[in-house]
Amino acid sequence: MHPRTLNWLVTPFALFSIALASGCDDGETPYNPAPTGETFLQRSDAQLGSYVAAADGMTLYVFMNDTKATGGADPVSACTGGCLDNWPVHHAHHIEVVDALDAADFGEFTRADGSMQSTYKGWPLYRFGGDAAVGDVNGHSEGGPWIAAGTPVPQPVAAETLLEGNDATLGTYVTDGAGNTLYVFTNDTKAATGADPVSACTDGCLDNWPVFYTADIAVGAGLDAADFGAYERADGSMQSTYKGWPLYHFSGDAEAGDINGHSDGGPWIAAGTPVPQPAPAAAVSIAQHDSLGNILVNAEGFTLYTFANDTPAAGGDDPLSDCQGGCLTTWPAFYAADLVLGDGLDAADFGAFQRGDGPMQTTYKGAPLYLYSGDASPGDANGNSAVWPVAVP
Repeated sequence: MHPRTLNWLVTPFALFSIALASGCDDGETPYNPAPTGETFLQRSDAQLGSYVAAADGMTLYVFMNDTKATGGADPVSACTGGCLDNWPVHHAHHIEVVDALDAADFGEFTRADGSMQSTYKGWPLYRFGGDAAVGDVNGHSEGGPWIAAGTPVPQPVAAETLLEGNDATLGTYVTDGAGNTLYVFTNDTKAATGADPVSACTDGCLDNWPVFYTADIAVGAGLDAADFGAYERADGSMQSTYKGWPLYHFSGDAEAGDINGHSDGGPWIAAGTPVPQPAPAAAVSIAQHDSLGNILVNAEGFTLYTFANDTPAAGGDDPLSDCQGGCLTTWPAFYAADLVLGDGLDAADFGAFQRGDGPMQTTYKGAPLYLYSGDASPGDANGNSAVWPVAVP
């Protein structure tokens, strides 16, 4: 760390600026450009209070995931790569401060990539790409991890021991340390290998389903610490996870043991209870075509066809497909291993056989089924002809 200690000279311009500020009673200090290009300013927000701004008046931020400078060791920035697209580094080549700030609180260090970055009380300083005008504090989030520099840095809380609750109907479920039920939202996208989860609960949804986060997790009997984690939400706040699912409280739970937010089948279920699996899509179903009437389609809605040159199954013998080799490029054989059928279809009408070239193919009333490569969108029936008729129920 190399703090700079040059004091800001009070010029007539500065006295004029202070006079203007003393006449403002709207809760926010008016912006007066600094007399040099590198002065750190102190501004005020009606809700956040005082915070640190750059010479141009734009808010500066610290990142709680960084390691602040301690004992003569430089800080370590955890914002690298793509993070810097939204949170560019701030560096002042010559540091001066207004009287309300202490020059000893500011310094600079060399980042791992060789660039320089200013610091405030040991924390690296950043701007936020989402701030468009002087006075914007859009990057600040209560509790972090991004907070306006100069506002109180949230202190880490002691480990919260997550517990296992038990309900006569639901069985075991997960609670916070006070016994309040935690929930998952099946509309969220759970974490996958190498990818964070994505919360579908934003804005007004959070009024009823506030995010649950604890910086340090311990677990009680019956729970496995490896099932818990945390990630940074799109709004910059942190959220704890269970088996890859973001965790929430429910505002309708008034006391420990309440599970008023749970709904059998979801989309909100008590964490730790079985997550409902989506019903499998019908492999074959009936669709309405504008000119052909009812037709058979696959799970994606693409039209199924039969081939007049094929020999249908008869007398216990498998059908014979006359579409071989290059024909299958235009007319790929259709096969569904798990034949889930839509309404109005009879499983007895469907079967499967092994083609002469090896692969399996689904049949309808003994006739092999095909797709057509010339159908670009669900519902297309561009291949329909006397030789390749659309399969109809």
